[in-house]
Amino acid sequence: MELAEMDKKILKLLLEDARCTYHDISKKLKVTPATVMNRVKKLEKSGVIEAYQTRINLSKLGLNVISVVSIKAKPRMVDALAEKMKRMNEIRGAVIVSGEVDIFAFVRFKTTEELYAFVKKLLTLPEIESTRTYVAFDVIKPFKLTIPQDLE
Repeated sequence: MELAEMDKKILKLLLEDARCTYHDISKKLKVTPATVMNRVKKLEKSGVIEAYQTRINLSKLGLNVISVVSIKAKPRMVDALAEKMKRMNEIRGAVIVSGEVDIFAFVRFKTTEELYAFVKKLLTLPEIESTRTYVAFDVIKPFKLTIPQDLE
């Protein structure tokens, strides 16, 4: 979907602060609140805007153990495993990938003992052939919702 310049500006402002009102956006972009509302509604209806969410600093909640778990599924079991993983609250994000493994799961825990318990839980799933766990020492660049540069 090709975005108009005004839509890109609106999206950028909403990504900075999803609580921004139509009035606030209209003042910054020098258009009417009705224009902003109509464009936002169009972006919602087309699926460009899926949801409005609050970002939480998980470190402030004590979730300082950051890890990526690579998972190799048993043959023809990736989809079934993915469905199970969607329901696992411990997983903050996950992607199906190509290569030697099938899935990368991103997790955060308070302690390494909690991480270890989670990995042991994963290994009880019949769809999993093997896992490899990587503990992150530092976050270089956090995952952040932004408009890709080629759309700006």
